[in-house]
Amino acid sequence: MGERYPSSVRVAVLFLLLLVPSLVRAQAPDACSPEDPDACATAGRAYEEGTGVARDLARAADLYRRGCASRHAESCRRLGAMQLLGVGVPQDPAQARVQFQTACEAGDAQACFDLGRIIERGIGREADFTRARGFYERGCRQGHGASCTHVGRMLSGSSGARELRESAALLEMGCALNDAPACTLLGWMHAEGRGVARDAARALELYELACDQDDAAGCEQLGAMLREGQGVPADPRRAERSLRRACDAERAPACNDLGLLLEEARGGAQAAPFFERACEGGELVGCVNLGRLHDEGAGIPADPTRAAALYDRACRGGDGLGCVSLGLLREEGRGATRDLEAAARLFRDACQRHERLGCIHLGRMHDDGRGVARDPAEAVRLFRRACDEGDLYGCANLGWMLERGRGVPADAARAAELYGRACDGGDLLGCANLGALHEDGRGVTRDLTRAIALYTRACDGDELYGCTLLGLAHRHGTGVAQDDRRALELFTRACDGGDLRGCNALGYLRERGLATAADVGAAARLYQRACDGGVAPGCTSLGALYVRGEGVTRAPAQGAVLFRQACDAGHALACSNLGALYESGTGVARDARLATELFRRACAGGYAAACERPGAR
Repeated sequence: MGERYPSSVRVAVLFLLLLVPSLVRAQAPDACSPEDPDACATAGRAYEEGTGVARDLARAADLYRRGCASRHAESCRRLGAMQLLGVGVPQDPAQARVQFQTACEAGDAQACFDLGRIIERGIGREADFTRARGFYERGCRQGHGASCTHVGRMLSGSSGARELRESAALLEMGCALNDAPACTLLGWMHAEGRGVARDAARALELYELACDQDDAAGCEQLGAMLREGQGVPADPRRAERSLRRACDAERAPACNDLGLLLEEARGGAQAAPFFERACEGGELVGCVNLGRLHDEGAGIPADPTRAAALYDRACRGGDGLGCVSLGLLREEGRGATRDLEAAARLFRDACQRHERLGCIHLGRMHDDGRGVARDPAEAVRLFRRACDEGDLYGCANLGWMLERGRGVPADAARAAELYGRACDGGDLLGCANLGALHEDGRGVTRDLTRAIALYTRACDGDELYGCTLLGLAHRHGTGVAQDDRRALELFTRACDGGDLRGCNALGYLRERGLATAADVGAAARLYQRACDGGVAPGCTSLGALYVRGEGVTRAPAQGAVLFRQACDAGHALACSNLGALYESGTGVARDARLATELFRRACAGGYAAACERPGAR
């Protein structure tokens, strides 16, 4: 059922003016007398409904008034309803209260409920929930299911164990009295273990009971439970039937859940209409899901501009994931103008709305210094926040910072723990990163077999960085046979799927003609894409092409800019390359002191060749 609080439990604010009419002829007014108040009510209904006589609301009210004078419950309740709304009589909430109370005291459970609603809502005088509750409970004792449900619903949000037990007992009564929303809410309480023992089978039974009584929210919860297999065996066919009933009843969340079910079973083309119905019905995650289909071209034509508009709609409506998705398009310049500062603002907005993925992407931008000030310590804080809140992707990113000592003292062993935690929980980025530690023997025992197994697991699960790392293993023959053709396949898959480190690696093969025709221009474009996405080695490789004038117009000054960008991001080779430019005065003014400082940075960063430069150690 997810985290949505079941909206089925919202009791409609209705005052029953009409009962299902029997097709009776109006009794003559003379038949209405203190001795026969039932006749007053019967004749009043006929005039109110226009059954067998011309409709005459004023006459109906007069007949109800005469019946109520004899304390006839139905007459008083109907007169109260007319006075409350000003139908056939002047509006008079105070008098309406009097009539409803008379009817309630005469045993009319619906009147007790209606009076409770008036008092709770403060119609005619100050609201008084305690007094209103007394009338609801009286209606409940008299067998009015909605009265039981109403109090049970209000208590269900309590944090006290006694109140929750009382809520469950009232909802049990409401459900037994055939009030379907009570069954739905009681099912939710069993599913969550609130006030009752957690019992998925009982929750399923209650949702099914509610759905059988045409409670759309009950159908929605039943479908969600069966789709996800929440404590019960998943049953996609039953889930689809239930979700269709709820969606057809304009339950927007059910339309979204139905879209997810159909996308998994039959593809995006089948899902798109239901995501659209969800979106139009105000379910913002439906807008995000429809945007995702347009973004990815999943079963429908790719349309990043349409995706951006849908993400923007969701974001403006308060959906943090919509903000994250729009931020990614802004960052990449797809479907929207590339604007790193705007992307960072969107990630920040999402983070402030407690969307942990927003915190993670904002942390990534602080680490890269793109769109915001470079601040690795702030990146660590954001990653740790997401990890502490249970986001395994946040743990994997925190491990990345600990592994490299960015914004925090380096601790490869702790990084390995975090990667392992993420991987064990199903976050495949954690698996890929843990594999890299096993390949290098940092923080864990060097184990190439284990590294390849982790890369393969990640890649097979569509974590494309795992494909990039597996491709690098094949490129260098690390733990597997050296195979540039296999590396090319893996880098292409990773890059096409959006892993920019894969694009950088693919550029290397295209530049050198390894397992493919050499195409330095194509390599330059791949390096540019990687560099634009914050992959520092991509900037380094592109800078080298500008210095040499290969695949791009020769521009050593632009090469220096790119080397500086990569060096500032921690890429040691870029620092060494930039040092060489300052040493020779290529594209920059000659500066031997700065060159030495850059060689020293490159050496400290692990680029061994830079250590051989004078003064670098």
